[in-house]
Amino acid sequence: MPRERAAAEPVFRPEWPIVDAHHHLWDGHLRGSGLAVEVAVYEAEDFLADIAAAGHRVIASVAVESFAHYGAHGPVGETMHADAAARAHPGICNAIVGWADMRGGDALIRLLDAHQAASPRLRGIRHSAAWDADPAVTFATLAAYSGRDMMADPAFIAGVRHMGERGLVFETFITHAQLGEAARLAQAAPDTAIVIDHVGMPLSLGGYGARPQAVRATWESGMAALAQCPNVHIKLGGLTMPTTLPGSEANTRTSDGACAAISPWMNPVIALFGPDRCLFESNFPVEKRDCDYRTLWNALKKIAAGHGDDAARAMLADNALRLYGIARPS
Repeated sequence: MPRERAAAEPVFRPEWPIVDAHHHLWDGHLRGSGLAVEVAVYEAEDFLADIAAAGHRVIASVAVESFAHYGAHGPVGETMHADAAARAHPGICNAIVGWADMRGGDALIRLLDAHQAASPRLRGIRHSAAWDADPAVTFATLAAYSGRDMMADPAFIAGVRHMGERGLVFETFITHAQLGEAARLAQAAPDTAIVIDHVGMPLSLGGYGARPQAVRATWESGMAALAQCPNVHIKLGGLTMPTTLPGSEANTRTSDGACAAISPWMNPVIALFGPDRCLFESNFPVEKRDCDYRTLWNALKKIAAGHGDDAARAMLADNALRLYGIARPS
């Protein structure tokens, strides 16, 4: 069940533009998956309603794959759906991140061709490699496409390198325990822009919940390694999910409460990578279970504000516009 909401709070810095660098469109495909979400269907109209109710100045967004809307076209169907949403609703889904298996070889090339033919807004591909040896740490929707040491697979590395050759972004959702492996991948594919989702996902699932200090140490070491790779960018978000924030639970009823919980994980990343390689994300509708859109972006803006106005504007909008090749709205 979603948590109780506090009374609506004022919009913080309403004049600041936002490019929501990470959201999804859902068609009900997650029913029965075990993922704790508030809604099973979340389409462009639902996203626009959340934006309108929040009162923030969202000028563009990046639609990221989530195995939805495949239909008869497979992964390309999701790209087609997001492209149709962008045409129907200018101002959202300005860039699209689709799905493909980096290990696919010739099949990967054909699928990328199809994605790019389906939408001029296709800017990247996400192949999430999240995996853990602990059977209590499960990612049901990813099981068929992830595994131990997958990012070290020569075929996977070749696929990520090919992304750079096409000028596409490679994006992945992994856990804190895999950040070192991701750094080695980034070193092996230095000409590909790589985006790590959700601040590297420090987990509280399974045995990790009882070892918050160990999780923090592993996460810090992995982030330090990734920061040495200039082609790596970090999405700041995804930390109000119940699977994250070991040792604490975000108080998402207010932006101050959420900020207090997530800023100790986001501020060190901004310091390591610099503001120019960080992008804020909503991860809606996943986060919708625990935080409404206004409160979430108030919290993210407050974190951004601590780094100065120029850095805040870069992390909230400018970096996403540049990385995903989105024309600045007039």
